[in-house]
Amino acid sequence: MKKLLITFLVLGAALLSSAAEPSPFKWREVEVDKIDIGYGLQLTDVDGDGKTDIVLADKKTIQWYENPSWEKHVIARDLTPRDNVCITARDIDGDGKCEIAVGGQWNFRETLKDGAVFYLAPPRTATAPSHGRPWNCITNPMSTACTGSKVPVERSP
Repeated sequence: MKKLLITFLVLGAALLSSAAEPSPFKWREVEVDKIDIGYGLQLTDVDGDGKTDIVLADKKTIQWYENPSWEKHVIARDLTPRDNVCITARDIDGDGKCEIAVGGQWNFRETLKDGAVFYLAPPRTATAPSHGRPWNCITNPMSTACTGSKVPVERSP
């Protein structure tokens, strides 16, 4: 009797699991922007709306694309004379908006004495960190590019 019950349970679980299979995911190609290089990319919620946005470190700009319209928002421009090379974004302080770390000014021949790291923090307002308000830019002590300054946010035309 126990064997029969176990057999029915296994068959029932198999039927339920096959009936509950999700439909296959369908990809849809969308061209978001034309970029220069695009060294670094991060998927995160920039504006605290619960949707995954795109953050990009391009050659001379740090920008994000707002989900679902993919509207471009330039956060910072020309942080260093050389390219931005890497980026990461996380909500570090728990306010629902991401902070961004950017690495740039790197020369592979001068690894020990070259490079800069920037910390970009969204404006401390009740609304999303976009739409013309500046981000706070803090850099490492070895660079003077933006220490304590406000980085103007630009909107794409």
